[in-house]
Amino acid sequence: MHRQQWMRAMANRAGKLKQCFAAFIACVALMPRIAFAQDTGFHPPRVLGNLSNATDNCYAMHSRSGVVTGEVEVTVMVDAQGRVTGASSPAGTEERLAAAAQCVAITMRYQPAALDSEPVAGRVTLDVGFPSPPSLRQDVRRAALVLFTIAFITAGVAGIFGAFINKVAPIR
Repeated sequence: MHRQQWMRAMANRAGKLKQCFAAFIACVALMPRIAFAQDTGFHPPRVLGNLSNATDNCYAMHSRSGVVTGEVEVTVMVDAQGRVTGASSPAGTEERLAAAAQCVAITMRYQPAALDSEPVAGRVTLDVGFPSPPSLRQDVRRAALVLFTIAFITAGVAGIFGAFINKVAPIR
C-alpha cells in the first residue's frame, strides 16, 4: 500500500516537473522578444507641465455655447522639436467635447520622442477629462453667501447689544 501511494506521488511530481519545465522553456523562448521590446531605446513624447490649467482655459472657451462634460482620449502628434503637429479624437466623440479636448492637447508643451537619445517625431495619447460643470465655483459662491449672511447677522446682533448697553448706561 505504501509503495502504491509513493508511486502515485512520484508520478504526480513528474507531471508537475514537466509543466514547470515547459513553462521555463516558454519563458526562455520569449525572453529575447521581451528584452528587445524594452531595449529599443524609443521613448514616446512626454507632457511638460500640468493639464489642469489648460483644461480650465479650454473649458471656459468651449463651454460658452453649452456645458462640456466627459472624458476623451486625444492622440497628439509631436515633431522632433516638441511642437504639436496635430491632434485627433476618436470618431463619434461629441463635437464640442472633442474640440475642447484637442484645445487642451494643442496648448500643452511636450518633450519630443527620443530614439537612442535623438529627438524624433512621435505620438502620445492623453486622457482629457471635463467633469460636470465646475462645482468648485458654485461651492465658493455658496460659502461666500453663507459667510456674508453670518457676518450680517452678527453685525445686527452686535448693534442690538450696543443699543441696549447705551440705554442702560448712556454715554454723557
